[in-house]
Amino acid sequence: MDMRINGALSAYENFSITKDVSKREGFARSTPANDDLFSVSSEGRDYQTIRNIVANVPDIREDRVASIKAQMENGTYNVSAVSVARKILESASSASLVPGLV
Repeated sequence: MDMRINGALSAYENFSITKDVSKREGFARSTPANDDLFSVSSEGRDYQTIRNIVANVPDIREDRVASIKAQMENGTYNVSAVSVARKILESASSASLVPGLV
């Protein structure tokens, strides 16, 4: 079995030659590595602030759940059939379950 690596070797030789030439001709880095800067725009800072606030908001509104539970236990929680039907249709429409439904 004959394996040839001529292409890979020439790429390495070109790299080595370029590296040596840059040393001889006194090429200098335009900016030292320790002078790298990083800045965030005001929009980026605002986005991060909002993202942190939203991350700390609970998914369940405990106060609302407690209120509805208390109404259900007392027998005073009433929901109209029209409201339930409207929410079902809105949900189906937004999920594209029923085409053409608004």
